Amino acid sequence: MSHNKLLSNFSSKIGKLLEDDDEYNTIIRVGEEPNAKYFNAHSIILRAVSPYFHEALSRKDVNKEGNKICLVKQNLSASIFEVILRFMYTGTISMENRSSTEITKLLEAARELGLSELVEFLKDHLIQDRNPKTQNTSTVTNTCVVQSQGHANSPRESSKFVSKRGRIRLVGAGPGDPNLLTLAAFQAIQEADVILSDKLVPNEVLKLIPPHKEVLIAAKKFCANVEASQEELNRLGLEALNQGKDVVRLKQGDPFLFGRGGEEFLFYRSNGYVPQVIPGISSCMSAPLLANIPVTHRGVASQLLVCTGTGRKNTLPEIPTYHPYCTTVFLMVCHRIKQITQDLMKDDNFPPECPCVVIERASCIDQKAIKGTVGTIADILERVGHNPPGTLVIGWTLFRNSCLRVNVVHPTISKRVANFATVTTTAPTSRTYGNLKDEDRIFTNLYLRHDFKLKGAKQRGDWYKTKEILLKGHEWILKEIKESGLRGRGGAGFPTGLKWSFMNKPPDGRPKYLVVNADEGEPGTCKDREIMRGDPHKLVEGCLVAGRAMNASAAYIYIRGEFYNEASNVQEAINEAYAAGLIGKNACGSGYDFDVYIHRGAGAYICGEETALIESLEGKQGKPRLKPPFPADIGLFGCPTTVANVETVAVAPTICRRGGSWFASFGREKNSGTKLFCISGHVNNPCTVEEEMSVPLRELIERHCGGVRGGWDNLLGIIPGGSSVPVIPKHICEDVLMDFDALRDVHSGLGTAAVIVMDRSTDIVQAISRLSAFYKHESCGQCTPCREGTTWLMNMMSRFERGHGVSREIDMIEELTKQIEGHTICALGDAAAWPVQGLIRHFRPELEARMKSYIEANPGQDLSKISSASPGL
Repeated sequence: MSHNKLLSNFSSKIGKLLEDDDEYNTIIRVGEEPNAKYFNAHSIILRAVSPYFHEALSRKDVNKEGNKICLVKQNLSASIFEVILRFMYTGTISMENRSSTEITKLLEAARELGLSELVEFLKDHLIQDRNPKTQNTSTVTNTCVVQSQGHANSPRESSKFVSKRGRIRLVGAGPGDPNLLTLAAFQAIQEADVILSDKLVPNEVLKLIPPHKEVLIAAKKFCANVEASQEELNRLGLEALNQGKDVVRLKQGDPFLFGRGGEEFLFYRSNGYVPQVIPGISSCMSAPLLANIPVTHRGVASQLLVCTGTGRKNTLPEIPTYHPYCTTVFLMVCHRIKQITQDLMKDDNFPPECPCVVIERASCIDQKAIKGTVGTIADILERVGHNPPGTLVIGWTLFRNSCLRVNVVHPTISKRVANFATVTTTAPTSRTYGNLKDEDRIFTNLYLRHDFKLKGAKQRGDWYKTKEILLKGHEWILKEIKESGLRGRGGAGFPTGLKWSFMNKPPDGRPKYLVVNADEGEPGTCKDREIMRGDPHKLVEGCLVAGRAMNASAAYIYIRGEFYNEASNVQEAINEAYAAGLIGKNACGSGYDFDVYIHRGAGAYICGEETALIESLEGKQGKPRLKPPFPADIGLFGCPTTVANVETVAVAPTICRRGGSWFASFGREKNSGTKLFCISGHVNNPCTVEEEMSVPLRELIERHCGGVRGGWDNLLGIIPGGSSVPVIPKHICEDVLMDFDALRDVHSGLGTAAVIVMDRSTDIVQAISRLSAFYKHESCGQCTPCREGTTWLMNMMSRFERGHGVSREIDMIEELTKQIEGHTICALGDAAAWPVQGLIRHFRPELEARMKSYIEANPGQDLSKISSASPGL
């Protein structure tokens, strides 16, 4: 390398260091008082370019006065040092008009200070000086004039940082899949001389390292025992740097969010090396996503908090304050799960029922997830075993991961963690579910066999001891609802007790409202309609009890406009309740004032979304609102509001009368209670029936509907939860249970529990095509992905129905659903995408066969022209 190039690299290095530290923190004294001269300097520059200063700044016995460093060198004059210091800052030196004596003094000073670049340059210059046939004059650029008496100016260079003494890069290896390694990280691995790798970095990534590279694996044992200390790793890296090597510190995930990257950065910087940081995909995001857990979801969680699982000096971490709309992630929890969860629950901070998951070997190929709650996860891990390190994810988005389909890079991971929710706190039992007894049914007049008015309702147990329930207060009601394990019956399945508790914030002078969502517009769903028609007093009483739980002043029942008879029955029940003193001022003689109103909708499906419903109640267009703020903060008329489903509200009085433990005794854990199932389609006796949660789907159909038309073997597939959930084929229907978790595990959902049965005579492509047309028609058009995406879905499915298309378009429409799903304000976009995803997942051969048949029947036809000429395109 030429000397000019050497000096240019030296100058670039200094410029990079000055970008990171531009404040003078060292004063250098040259000579003895009273003739001493003082120079300002940066310790980071001195350490980086001069071994003498590096040692002097590190020694404890060096003569320091405040921040002054005394140089005691008899042969070093202030004028010589000024030239040296200018070189240390600029990498340039002017040789014009310098005598051989002066150059010799500069050479001696450069040797004593360890400035090897300057030594080589000056030696060659002396040689060339003696040989007049050659000349070498360095180009002077950006000369820095270093003034004495404590004033110095320094230049800034923007060139790439090149260091003869070595280079250190902190590189994030990402979540484990080499395909997710950043291009910058891959290039750093290829260029490095020495690679210091974490043990967690998988072999697939290590295989990318060229075979001639020197690789040192940081063999750590996690938690209590550590084989290689952090100090030892730092020492190895520094030794390689001092030998002039290019060092890469390869860390799993991201250098700073999954390890001690910050400490390493400060260590290398304090030793004169400023690391270059190459970020990786953080484990706080990749680990939950590889377990199909969204860390945020509209309407459930709008915040993400990332905490370390280990505090300073190996202590427990600081515990954050609970927020219902926040997902909390603890990294590297190791063996501290029990202590962390206990601290989380102290002083009623985190509710014990808050769901959580521990992800073992987070972001690695063998990642595994174990689910529980804050109150139970420690016991679960003790029973099933746990291999640290681990990532703890806490939040209510765990209830949404049945709906969100996350693209997982490793199919093996996806299959392994798909059933993680089946880990429970008790040993597996052989208990069967279903065959609910008549005395355990909550809704006893679904078929209008009895009087729906107040007299008949009281004979069936409604309004019994309602006053006592109200007098026990909102905390007692919430306690019973939480103990019951009731989850929202409108489709989302969010814990009802927790949702209602969000309303009990300190009063601010605003009234609170309960809004009952009776806008039942999901195709195949008719359970709420049956409640309002046959058991309207259960709904009115439920409004009163739910209102008391959240200290609301009124309830608004938003009824679908087409439900004329149902609205009439509910209004009559309200009038009777007012006349009997059951609602209104001093409801039931409890001293609690509560009013109930009815509002008729206009048949818009989008108004089933809670914020669109609120907009409609306020007289506006029914379009969903952006969240936050959530309705519990700013809802109807700008006041705290909770929107609840008809069935959810109607079961509350019975739960309070019989006890939350009674309701929780039905169904599997976290899927407890009884449920109304609407069964339609190709069955012998379509019906709406109340059954125990977790009843097997096949038993539900055969016991209550007389089986599938033509026998079970004639079954093609079933949509188990209303039109918005993916279809499942016959072989899955054989054993699946009808609850939230079981249907999630088979990539579908319970939804509204509207079971749509299809036998082999069904044109499954046409059925899904009609659903696509429905969602296109019902989109409010507010969000571009939904407005445009549903139109494309409808048009493409219409073509597929006729066999117009080629197989690659199936992949195209699947990708289209991914661009709609999760990219809209409300869940209508998701609802439009999932039926198509279910069709492709289970019935792709049917699509391909239809396209093949059309091609065979129309040989030589240009499919591209057919596609472009299709209606609607």
